[in-house]
Amino acid sequence: MKDLFDWKRVEREVRVITPEFQVWKNGQLKTIVIYAKMCRGEMVRYIIKNRIERPEDLKSFTWEGFALDEERSMDEHLLFTLG
Repeated sequence: MKDLFDWKRVEREVRVITPEFQVWKNGQLKTIVIYAKMCRGEMVRYIIKNRIERPEDLKSFTWEGFALDEERSMDEHLLFTLG
């Protein structure tokens, strides 16, 4: 999908927030594709339903046990973990 856009230009012109969804497995964080897809869909629903306009408001998103991991998140990269 990133190949369809000039991402360097996009990042210059707008603030891009990248949410990531990971699960603790065997003491390590792992991305489970099906969970990541479902979480992204739920986050879009959350944004629309709550009329989110400020990126900071994404930090309160939770779904099925996924919640923001503040220690591992940065301003433009929000990590949501389960477990």
